[in-house]
Amino acid sequence: MKVRYIEGMKYWMPYDTLPVQTPIRGVKIVDRFFRLDEDGMLWIFAGFAWNGASGPTFDTASSMGPSAVHDIFCICMRDGRLDYAVWQDIVNDFFRQQCLEDGMCVARANFWHWGVEVGDAGNPSQGPDRKILEAP
Repeated sequence: MKVRYIEGMKYWMPYDTLPVQTPIRGVKIVDRFFRLDEDGMLWIFAGFAWNGASGPTFDTASSMGPSAVHDIFCICMRDGRLDYAVWQDIVNDFFRQQCLEDGMCVARANFWHWGVEVGDAGNPSQGPDRKILEAP
């Protein structure tokens, strides 16, 4: 029996659809697990999986939503649905803003923002996100 999976995913949206107003305007993206409307409204659908925070850190309640949104935008920049040169700084700044809005302390939000900037999150040169693997 073959099982298909995405390595490194720790979390998934089990039932709900999560709406998030974003600063990404003028772009329409339709995906099985999310949709971005031209007015910036992002809809994250049940079944979306993400890996939480990357790097030497830990996940907390204040990072869960922001990391899911940031992962979606990184996926889209890596596969060309969002222009990396246009949107990377806006996506990373929005990530910091969301962390603060969800209760993260300023120092930690600034450190996380620095981390996604230094890690060059979403850069297409890093290769595709969400590579589907098979076992056995």
